[in-house]
Amino acid sequence: MILFLRRDLIILLVTVTLWLLTPEFQTLSLPAAIGAVLCAFQFHEWGHWLGGRRVQAVMTPASVWWSPFLFQFDGRANSRQQFLHMSWPGFVATALFIACFEWGLPAGHPSTALTQDIGRFLAGITVVIEGPLALWTLLGGRVPPVPVWLPGRRKSTGED
Repeated sequence: MILFLRRDLIILLVTVTLWLLTPEFQTLSLPAAIGAVLCAFQFHEWGHWLGGRRVQAVMTPASVWWSPFLFQFDGRANSRQQFLHMSWPGFVATALFIACFEWGLPAGHPSTALTQDIGRFLAGITVVIEGPLALWTLLGGRVPPVPVWLPGRRKSTGED
C-alpha cells in the first residue's frame, strides 16, 4: 500500500500546486478541480481500506499504481460486521470531503464552483451505488458481492 500512499500524496501535492496557481493562470481551473475531486475519491477509498484493515478483513490489494481502487473486498471470506466496518469509513470520508468542498474552499477561486459540482455528483454516485449495499447488510442481509475492477487482474465478481 506504500505505492498507493506515495501516489496519492503526489496527487495531493500536484492538486494543491494547481489550486495555488489557478488564480494567476485561469486555464488551470479544470485540472485543479479534477485534482481536488480525485483527492476526494482517493480519500474515500482510503477510508474503506482503513476500515477493512481495522477489522482484519480479507482484501486483495490492487496490483498496478494507476488503479482507481485500492483493493477488492472478499464478499465470501468476510463477515457482515467486517463489511459494515469497511463501509462506514468511506461514507464518513465522503461526508468530510463534501463539507470541505462546500464550506472550506475559497468563494472567489476559479475552481471552487466546478469542484463543488463534481464533488456533489461523486457523492451522489457513492450514495446510489454503495448506500443500498451498506443498508442491505445493515438490515441483516448477507454480505453482497462487491464487484470492483482492479486493473491488471481478471474481471472480478466480488466473490472471488
